Amino acid sequence: MFTVREISGHNRFNHNTKQSIDIFAKKSPVFKAGKNLKEEVNRLSI
Repeated sequence: MFTVREISGHNRFNHNTKQSIDIFAKKSPVFKAGKNLKEEVNRLSI
């Protein structure tokens, strides 16, 4: 199952340039395996 996860914006520090960088909020796709898929993978595992 695919869902969308929102990643909040934050600040980071670039040590090479000694500057603060703003990271903007974004959305990212996330895959979550369902019960049937997990059972099938575990059944087929060696």
